[in-house]
Amino acid sequence: MAHDIFISYSSKDKNVADAIVAAMEQEDIRCWYAPRDVKPGGDWGDEIAKAISNSKVFLLIFSGNANHSQRVLDELNLAITKESTILPFRIENMDPVGAMQLHLSTRHWIDAFVPSWEKHIEKLVRAVKMNLEGEELEEIFDDLGVTKHKKKKTRWMIPVAATIALGLGLVFGIPKLREIAETPTPTQAEAKTTSVSELKDTPTAEPTEIPLGSAENPIVWTFAVHPSVPYAEIKPASEAVAERFTEAYDGMVMKAIPSPSISAAYDAICVGEAHLAYLDSFTYLRSDEEDCDIESRMLWYSYSDIEYGGAIYLSNKHKGTESISELEGTILCIPSRTSISAWVLPSLELRTQGTALDAFFGEIRELGDHSEVIRSLYRGECDVGTAFYDARSNTDLPNVMDRVELFITTSRVPQTNMSFRTDIESSLITSLIAFLNSDSKEYNDLAFINGKTSEIVDEELIEINDSFFNDIRDLLERAGAKASEFSPPY
Repeated sequence: MAHDIFISYSSKDKNVADAIVAAMEQEDIRCWYAPRDVKPGGDWGDEIAKAISNSKVFLLIFSGNANHSQRVLDELNLAITKESTILPFRIENMDPVGAMQLHLSTRHWIDAFVPSWEKHIEKLVRAVKMNLEGEELEEIFDDLGVTKHKKKKTRWMIPVAATIALGLGLVFGIPKLREIAETPTPTQAEAKTTSVSELKDTPTAEPTEIPLGSAENPIVWTFAVHPSVPYAEIKPASEAVAERFTEAYDGMVMKAIPSPSISAAYDAICVGEAHLAYLDSFTYLRSDEEDCDIESRMLWYSYSDIEYGGAIYLSNKHKGTESISELEGTILCIPSRTSISAWVLPSLELRTQGTALDAFFGEIRELGDHSEVIRSLYRGECDVGTAFYDARSNTDLPNVMDRVELFITTSRVPQTNMSFRTDIESSLITSLIAFLNSDSKEYNDLAFINGKTSEIVDEELIEINDSFFNDIRDLLERAGAKASEFSPPY
């Protein structure tokens, strides 16, 4: 049965959740909250996912505990994906940080900490009832007189004065802008007196929007924390990048916000909560299938290339095989099912021939390592293997090139990219690209954040355009597949 409201909270705030649920249900508002409503023996994650999908309102009890709860963050991400009505109820005087900041900074919430959260439950119940009856949260808050966090405006509207200042900056340079900014304003006595008749004919000025890159409206860069990177080291590395950007571009502000997953980073940039993001190729190509106005403008140049690919190898026993159909029922060895080069790309290549890896091979063994796949083929323990191209050169096995045969080389996929929202001013994108390219050459922070931790490999971000993804688009089309099938596991 569908519920009216899903209650998301940290287990450390269960007393608050209990009180809210009791008040809601006394007013016949049907609530779902864990652990009470998880079915005995049911899968916890599956039950929560269904409850969020079937509820009309997602109530987030926001506190310091909730801000640092991965489960609460996962629930919020799902609610955003399902386009639920999200109502944060802030029980502590603190702002969201990290990934929570990314998702909540542009939303209205109810402040419920003065004098205490108990005093705000009645208004919360009324707000939920009014929303269930069809009223929008904005009107509800105004009707109830609820103190609420104000949304930040993010649209760009450049007033005349800012346009003139920008023009002077281009002609005379940044020092001239500083000179203008430092010019003293007239005193009250020096100010021109405006008559009533003059005032009538004076057009009303457009409201000034906060420019992107200011302290009030920073450029937001988001990225998923790579499994190989210690989370504690992410903050200093990302803050160092942001500080160098501010130094290079005369005080413009960039904020780096870690995301719980690449999919969450994609969601953030698509809805405008971030302006640039690290994305893998398949996640980026979801924008072809969905309403997401982003464009990849930079790629990592790593291991002497901006692309990488996979291959299918044969053991000595199957050398000379001419058709994939001859290998049906054999033993396939792979590093893991999360590998792009050794699972996703070979899978897509075989799908273009009407073959599915899982159904075609008699057994699939995950060995955990690309080189171990080659060794197992060399020893004859596997019939077929997948690994990056060319993993044979990473071993010291004698005559490995002869005893392990290269059968199929996959299409190649671009490395991790930096995607930008397309509604950012082109001049700002140009500046960001120039900065990121230069910074990636001089410092290791950008590469480190992206999981590129090797100290012996030269890596840098280079400028590209969207056409670099056409080969992988073609492979997806030939395989009858969607990019959204292949999001990374982190």
